[in-house]
Amino acid sequence: MTLPRDAEDAEFEGLDLADETVDGHAYERCRFVRCRFENVRFRKTRFEECQFVDCELVACRFDDTALREVRFEGGRLMGVDWTGARPFGLELAFDGCRLDHSVFFELKLPGVCFERCRMHEVDFGHCDLRKARFVECDLRGANLRHTDLSRADLSTARGVRVQPAICILDQTRLSLDAVAPLVADLGIDCPELTALLGG
Repeated sequence: MTLPRDAEDAEFEGLDLADETVDGHAYERCRFVRCRFENVRFRKTRFEECQFVDCELVACRFDDTALREVRFEGGRLMGVDWTGARPFGLELAFDGCRLDHSVFFELKLPGVCFERCRMHEVDFGHCDLRKARFVECDLRGANLRHTDLSRADLSTARGVRVQPAICILDQTRLSLDAVAPLVADLGIDCPELTALLGG
């Protein structure tokens, strides 16, 4: 099966488009299952109400591409550059994905939901993540500098490192493990907190 230029209400399974450029295509309510898009450049393409299931999108780029109500379930999305996505209508959701080394720098993603994702060294610098939810995610080494985390929920996330001086925290929900280094950064010694953490 090949990938048509435009499609609606279609399912594509097992496609391999590695190292190709997808330019000027449009997909609505489409489902991509176990497809390989490794090192693919999506350019001036539109995905609307689409779903990617167990797909490989390693080292992909989304240049001038619309991503409206797009959901990724499982699969590897490592080293993906999301920064070229069109800001208007940008709406993403991730469940069970591996997103290590992906770049979301400066994107506006209020309300975005990440569930059970591994996100080592992901760059969220200068992002708008207000009301974002990180459910049981691993954010070890993630860049959250100058990121708006107002009312974001990271209470079940692991490896979170926030610094009040260089990110926005307002009604942000954090786990105890994330609060401990934050307290230490403020120069506060709290024996009760240390005891709670088993220190």
